[in-house]
Parts: sequence; structure tokens; C-alpha cells
Amino acid sequence: MKGDLMNAKKVILYVIYTIAASVFFLVMLFPGEKVAESLATRINNSLKHGKITIGKLNPSFPPVGVKLSPVQINFNNSMIKNELPAENENKPKPWNKPETGNKPEAGNKPEAGNKPEAGNKPEAGNKPEAGNKPETWNKTETAEGTIDIDFISIYPRFLTLHRVDKYLDFKARKGNGAATGRIKLKSPSIRELPSDIYIDMNLAKVELENIRYSAEGFDFYCSFIMDGDIDYSAPVKTIDRGSGEASVKLSSCKISSDDPLLKQMGFSRLKFDSIDIELKKEELALTVDRLDASGPNMKINLKGKISLGSAPENCYLALTGELKPNASHVSSLAGIAAVSMLFSGSSKGIPFKVTGTLKKPVIKMLDI
Repeated sequence: MKGDLMNAKKVILYVIYTIAASVFFLVMLFPGEKVAESLATRINNSLKHGKITIGKLNPSFPPVGVKLSPVQINFNNSMIKNELPAENENKPKPWNKPETGNKPEAGNKPEAGNKPEAGNKPEAGNKPEAGNKPETWNKTETAEGTIDIDFISIYPRFLTLHRVDKYLDFKARKGNGAATGRIKLKSPSIRELPSDIYIDMNLAKVELENIRYSAEGFDFYCSFIMDGDIDYSAPVKTIDRGSGEASVKLSSCKISSDDPLLKQMGFSRLKFDSIDIELKKEELALTVDRLDASGPNMKINLKGKISLGSAPENCYLALTGELKPNASHVSSLAGIAAVSMLFSGSSKGIPFKVTGTLKKPVIKMLDI
């Protein structure tokens, strides 16, 4: 019995060694850039509203697997973009090609001490005006909507490859944050493409900066750190029609807008210490079970449903919530009659509803 167990262990080790050697020599024979490009092409063929770019694919030991680095996710959606912080404007980015006309003309470079000409925007490095610290909500040139990931490592569980349910472990890193989890692929044979995919993911301190949400008539700029758990399952051929749950917490959240009314109400720049979100998705319906935001200016509660359309901007909203400004913030608005009247007697919060679409939302305050 003991000898059979030792022989079984040897067989398993030889199998793992053979697979590792095969992966290694395949990567050596085919340059990492070409393999990464081929993999990205296959993934992009199944994506409707985005695109993924992979720099290189290299073997990873131990454990045995592959490492994709760097990885860039691009949103093909005019509603979601990200802004480059002012201090990073001069750093080259693969998606940030200079537009025609932005280059200074010969001989017109501002010398040290010269004042910029009237109408010219101060370049990076010039002192901001008093009170305007270069925080992440300051507007700069718009780039494509992207998320840059340092690397994604994938480790197959080799003993499951001969089963119908095949498991892969993964780890992704973005700055100081990480996403880890497990993928289950349902496929009768290792030679056949999977019919279904299941993803179980944990997020830890994933930081997203300068994300812009653009709707008709106003823009919002957001930066936050994200923690949470996400479960999702779907048929591979219709991956956007899957179902799942998410429990996410956003911290150190900054939201800003140039909307004149929000500026007048003192809500153009908001900070939230935490935003707790619980979501459920079933095919083309997204249910917001809970969204609780808490900050120094106000508290917001929100729930309802979002009907997912053929494109993000066509998603229909049916949300209700309650806004409760802090007493100190309400007192600072005493000079604005209409706003003061709106917030008077609002100790229990001001109910509101959100309808329309993501592109054209309609926000209406309800009678208290």
C-alpha cells in the first residue's frame, strides 16, 4: 500500500513537471508579445463594451502558471473615462498620444520666469492658484477610459484538468491593491472550449483614480479605494447575461462636479469616508440592495433596480433614496433661500428618486 502511494506521488510529480516544461518551452519558442497579442484578440472577440491589451505572457514558477504583464482594460464607452492628474501630465502613457496643436511652436517655449500668454493653461509645475491644491478631482486632459493593471498571474489546478469542472487560481496587482480569486470552467474535455465560467474574486485596497462619469448636462469625477467580494457565473458565449452578487466597500472617496446648481448648494466637491454597496445581477437586471454613503457633508441611502440595455448609456434607472445633509452644512446655506427651504426640517432626510437612463438621468426630490 505504501509503495502504491509513493508511485502515485511520483506519477503526479512527473505530470506536473511535464506540463511545466511544456509551458516553458512553448513560451520560449513563441515570443511573449505574440502569445499575449493572440490571447488578447481571443478575449476581445467576446467583449462588447471593452478591450483588453496584454504586454507580455511569461511562465511563472512557483506555482506553475503564466503571468500577464502589464494589462490594460479599455472601456469603449464615452460615459466612462479617466482623467490624468496634473502632476502626471508630462509622463508618457501608452494611450495618451499628444493631440495635434498641443505641441508648442518653435521658439515659443516659455523660458524660466516668463509669464504664460493670456489664455494659455499653466503647464504642470506651475503653482496652482491659492486654495486650489492639485487634488485628484482637479480636471485635466481627458484620456481614454482605462484601468492599468501591473500584472495578472494564473495558476491552473492541474489535477482538475481532466474533470468537467476545471479550476484556475489567479492574482492581479494594481499599485498597492490586489485582486485574488478562483475561476471554474465547465468543459467535458480539455480540448473543448468551456461552456460556462464561474468567478469568485476578492478585492483588497484596489485604488481607482480620476474616473469620469459623463451624463447629459453634467460630469462627475471620482477617486476611491475599493475592497470587497464578487461572485459571477455566466455562459461563455453570452457572458454579459450572467448572474452574481457583489459586496463592495469604497473608502477615501472623492466626488466632484462642475454642475452650477451643485456648486451653489455646496455639493460640487464631496468626500465620503465610506460607501457600502450590495448588488445582485440576474441576466439583464441589476438590483441595488443597499448603497449607504457617509461623509462629513452628508449621508446618502439608495436602493432599487437598473435594467441593463444593449449599451451602458441605455440602462434604465428605477432607484429611490434619501439624502441627509449634516446640520453644519445646512446652516452654511442659510443665505440661499431656495436651498434653505429645501433642507428645512430635513432631520430625517430628504427622499428622492432617480429615473431615466444612465446617459440622461432624472433626479426628483419627493415630498417629505
